[in-house]
Amino acid sequence: MQPGFLSSLAFAGASKMAAIKVCMCVLLSFINWKQCLGLYEDQIGLFDWRQSYLGKVKFSFFDVSTHSSKRLFVGTQSNVIAALNSRTGGIIWRQVLEESEGVLDELLYRDNVLVSSSSAGKFIRSWDTSNGALLWESIGGKSTSVPSKEVKSPFHGWNGPQTSLVDTKENELVISLASNVVKAFALQDGSEKWSIDNSEKTTDYFSFQHSNGFLYLVGIETDVNIVIQKVNVENGQIKGERRIGAPWVSNGASCVFVKKSNLVCAETFSNSIHVISLTDESAPVKTLSLASLGLGVEELSLGKPSLQSFGSYSNSWDERSEFLLKLSKTHQLILNLNNDRSVTVVTKFTEPTLLSATVLGNKAILVSITPIADESLQLECYDLDNRKVLPDLTQKAVLVDHGEPEDAVIYLFTKKENELGYRVFLATTDHAVSLIQFPGRIMWSREEALAEITAVEVVELPFSPSQANFETLQEEFGVHPNDDVVSMFIRRIRAQVKQFQVLVKQFQAFVKAQQEHGFFAESTDDEEEQLTRDQFNLRKLILIVTSSGKLFGLNSADGSIVWKYFLPSLAPFSQNNKQYSLLYTQRTVAHFPLTAQCAVLGKSRTSDGSLLHVFNPITGKPIGPGHVKGNQLPYKVVQSMLLPHTDAKHTKLLLLLDSSMNVHVFPRTSDAIEIVSKASSSIFFFMADKEKGDLKGYMLLSDVEKSVFHVREMWNVNFPKSQQTITNIATKSPLEHIHSQGKVLGDRRVLYKYLNPNLIAVGTEVTPDSKPGISIYLIDAVTGLIIFHARHKNAKGPIHMVHSENWLVYNLYNTKSRRYELTVLEMYDGYTERNSTALSSFDPLPITMVLQQSYVFPTTIRTATVTITERGITHKNLLFGLQTGYILSLPKNYLDPRRKFIPTQQDREEGLHPYIPELGLNPLAFINYNQTIANLHGVYTTGSGLESTGLVFAHGLDLYWTRITPSKMFDVLKEDFDYWLIFGTLGILVLVTIVSQRLASIKMLRQAWQ
Repeated sequence: MQPGFLSSLAFAGASKMAAIKVCMCVLLSFINWKQCLGLYEDQIGLFDWRQSYLGKVKFSFFDVSTHSSKRLFVGTQSNVIAALNSRTGGIIWRQVLEESEGVLDELLYRDNVLVSSSSAGKFIRSWDTSNGALLWESIGGKSTSVPSKEVKSPFHGWNGPQTSLVDTKENELVISLASNVVKAFALQDGSEKWSIDNSEKTTDYFSFQHSNGFLYLVGIETDVNIVIQKVNVENGQIKGERRIGAPWVSNGASCVFVKKSNLVCAETFSNSIHVISLTDESAPVKTLSLASLGLGVEELSLGKPSLQSFGSYSNSWDERSEFLLKLSKTHQLILNLNNDRSVTVVTKFTEPTLLSATVLGNKAILVSITPIADESLQLECYDLDNRKVLPDLTQKAVLVDHGEPEDAVIYLFTKKENELGYRVFLATTDHAVSLIQFPGRIMWSREEALAEITAVEVVELPFSPSQANFETLQEEFGVHPNDDVVSMFIRRIRAQVKQFQVLVKQFQAFVKAQQEHGFFAESTDDEEEQLTRDQFNLRKLILIVTSSGKLFGLNSADGSIVWKYFLPSLAPFSQNNKQYSLLYTQRTVAHFPLTAQCAVLGKSRTSDGSLLHVFNPITGKPIGPGHVKGNQLPYKVVQSMLLPHTDAKHTKLLLLLDSSMNVHVFPRTSDAIEIVSKASSSIFFFMADKEKGDLKGYMLLSDVEKSVFHVREMWNVNFPKSQQTITNIATKSPLEHIHSQGKVLGDRRVLYKYLNPNLIAVGTEVTPDSKPGISIYLIDAVTGLIIFHARHKNAKGPIHMVHSENWLVYNLYNTKSRRYELTVLEMYDGYTERNSTALSSFDPLPITMVLQQSYVFPTTIRTATVTITERGITHKNLLFGLQTGYILSLPKNYLDPRRKFIPTQQDREEGLHPYIPELGLNPLAFINYNQTIANLHGVYTTGSGLESTGLVFAHGLDLYWTRITPSKMFDVLKEDFDYWLIFGTLGILVLVTIVSQRLASIKMLRQAWQ
C-alpha cells in the first residue's frame, strides 16, 4: 500500500472525527438549550419587588467633610453600617456585619473617617465613606481563645466610649478598650502600635479619656474605689495609677467626661455630684449636693439621676463644659462645669423633651424637641454661650403615626446671609427616622421598624364597585313593599341592563390590557387605585406586626405602605431567642356589609398582662370604642387558638388561656359563649414548657351556669432536661388544602396517606454536655400518643421542620461527616383505605408504613416552608431560605423517600427519580434571582385566585414579594396568546356555519321539489 494512500486515509479519518465532534457539540447545545433559559431583563420587577432597610438606628452622623455633602452615616442595632442620601433618604451603600459575633458596639466618624467596633471590641474596622468598602480590619481585645470574664458596669447609664479616635503628635490612632485590654491601632492601615493587658488585675476598666498626650483609663476596684491609670498615648507606657475612694459607686452611679480632663459622677447614695480631676492628681474630689442646684425633695424622688454628655460618640463636645442631668422624662437640667470645678444650672426643662446639641465653630446650639398636641413637635433652639432662646429658629413639625422622639442629631450650618440653619435627624420610639428641615418640613422618613417583623398575614382585598355592584344588587333584590308586579319586573330588567353594561366595560378593559401589557398587567383605572381586588386575586394586602409595636398594611403590587398604626404598649413574645407576635384573621371581606376584622396579640410594655388589639385590616383603624391603643388584658396569655366556629356576625372565635389556666373567649358575647360551650368537648390544645421539658395536652371544660371555661390536663410527655431540650415544634398550616387522599403508583395501586390533622412534630436536641444528637417525635396533640420516633446520632441543630399533609421534612448538621442533611418522613395507611369518614384520635389506627430517607444539602438553612395554593391541586415546592440570602425552590418529589438507586419500569412510569444522595443547588431554582435578602428571618406563603400560582413574602433586613408556579401556568393562557387570531377564526367558523346551513336548506328544498 502506498504512503500517499495511507496519509489520505488518515486525513479522512481525522476529518470524520472532527465532524463527529462538531455534531456532538451541536446536539449537546440543543439538549441543554432548555436548561439555559432564565429570567429576561424586562421581567425583573414585573412580578416581584424588594425593599431594603437598616434596622433601629443606634449611631448617626452627618457628613461634614464638604459643605455640599449629601451623606448621612448610620449604624443600627441590626449590625448594619450604611450611608443615606440626606436629601432623599435612599441608601447609598450598606454593609451588613456578622450576626453571630454580637452587636455593633460603636461607630465613630470624624473628618471623612468612619471606624466601627463590634462584638465587644473584637473587630475594629475602617470603612471607605464613599462606597462602604472595607479598608482594614484588626482584632481588638484579648487575642487568646480563653473567654474573658463577664463584667457589668456598676455605673447606671454609663456613657463613656470604649473606642475612640485620638490625634497624637506623630500618628492618628484608634484606641480600643475591651475586657481590660487596651490596644492602639494606626488609623491609616490598622497596624497595632501598642497594647496594655490589665486582665490579671482586680480592677475592671470601663472607659478612657485622652488629654494632653496622655490616656486616662477609668475603672472600678472592689466596688469601693475608682482607679485612674495614666498611659502615654505615643508608646503605651504606664505613667502612674491612683485610687480614689468612692463607696457610693456600689449603689449605682452615672458618670460622664467633661472638658476632657474631668470625671463627673452623680449618685443616689447621698444625692450628690462628684467632680474628679483626671489630670491634676493633687486636686481633691469636689462634692456638691443636688439640693444646692435648686432641686426639691419631690424632684429628687422622681428617679435615679442620670448624666449625659452631648456628642458622646464624637469629639465635637470635648472642649465644652455643658452636660445634662436627667431626673425623669419631665425633669432635666443643663449644667455647666466651671473652671473652679463648681457646677451651675444653665437652664431647666419641666416637660417631656428630647435634648440634643451641636457645635459650629465657636457656637454651641441646644435644640429641644417637645411633643405637643395633634402629633406635632415643637423645636426650639437655645444659645448656650449667650444663654438665650433663638426665636427665629423655632419651628413646628408634624409626624403622623409616629412614636415619641427618642434620639436626635443636629446638623448646624451657615447660610449665605451668615444666618444659622439646621437640620434634625430624628429617631422615634417606633424605630422610624426622619429628616426635619426648617421651617418644619419633613424631607423624608424611613420606617425602619420593617426590618424587625414579628408576624405576617396576607388578607384578600375587597371587590371594586364595578365588581361587587352592590347598588345594582340592592336595587334588584332590595325590599320595596309598595311595588306591584310590573314595577318589580321593570326594576329587574333595569338592573340587569346595568350589569350587562358593566360586563361590556370590563371586557373592553381586559382586551386593552392584553394588547398593551399582557396577562399580568396591573390596571391603572381610578377604580383599581382604590386598592381593590384584581381579576385573579393576585393582589393582596400584607399585614405586618413589628417588634416596636407598629402595624403596617402593604400593597402587594408594589410594596407601598397603605396604612400604618403605632401601638406603643405592644411588645412581642420571646421564645428560643426569637421574637414573635400573634396575628389572626377573624373575619374576611367576604361578609359585606360587615368589615374585615383582625386581631394582634402580644405582651404589654406597661403591665404584666397581655395586649389585644382589634382592627380593620383594609384601613388599619381600630374596631371597638375605647381601645384606640389596644385592649390591656388583666391577665397574662400563655396560649391562644383561633377556632373555625363563627358567631352570628361571621367572626371566628378566639380562645385565650391565661397563666391561671382559665380560658377566655373573644369576642365575649352570649352567642360566642354558647357556641364554645356546645363545642367544648371537641376542643383540645397543647402547651410546651422548654424550661421544664414538658409537653402537655388539655381539654376545654365549660361551666354553663357561670359562663366560665376551664381546662383539664389530658396527657403529659416529659423530656428530661438533663438529657434533651425541646428546640422546635411544627404544626400543619391552617391554610393548607389536601386535594388527594392517596398516591397512584406505577402498578396502578393506590397508596393511601396517613392524614391526621392533630399530628404535631417535636424536635429535641441533646444537652451540650452530652454527645450530640437529635430526636424527632410525631405526637397526636389530642391523646398524646407518640406515633413515631426517630433519633439521629452525631447531629445538632438548628432544626427547621416543614410539616404538611402526610410528610415531614427537617434539616440537621451531621457533626461526624461535617455536612448538612435533609431528612424526609412520609406516613401511609397502606394500600387499603381504612377510614373513609372523619378521623378520630380516640380511635387511632396504627401506621402501617413509615418511609424515611436522607439527603446531603450543600449549605446552611435559615428558614423553611412549603408553597400553598387555592385548592392544593398544584404540586408542592419546598422553599428554603439560605444563609446567602437566596430562597431555593425545591420540588417535593425530589424528596420522595421511595426513590431507589435503580428504579424499575413502574417507578419510571410514575415519574420517580433515581436516588442521588447529594442535592445540588440549581441557580435557576432561586426564586429571588439576584434580589438577595439580608438576615433572612422568615418566608410566608399563601394562595391566589389561580390554582397554579402561589404568593411568597420573605422578610429580614429586606422585604421581598414574588409569585411562584410549581406546576407552571396550567390554568391561564400565555402572555403572547393571539386573541385576535382566535376571534377571527371563530368568526369565520360561525360565518361558514351560517352559510353552510343556508346552502344545505336550499339544497334540501330543491331535492323535495324533484
